[in-house]
Amino acid sequence: WSACTEEKEALLAVGTKLKILSVHYFGYKWEIEVELVEDEEENE
Repeated sequence: WSACTEEKEALLAVGTKLKILSVHYFGYKWEIEVELVEDEEENE
């Protein structure tokens, strides 16, 4: 994985849908905040 200890990584299944909540650049790194989006079929 990453050699940078401050990085966070996640494995997602193929087809996983994410909604981007915010994107920020802090001088030397990007911070992207996301949330999982549920399929409408699962809610029915």
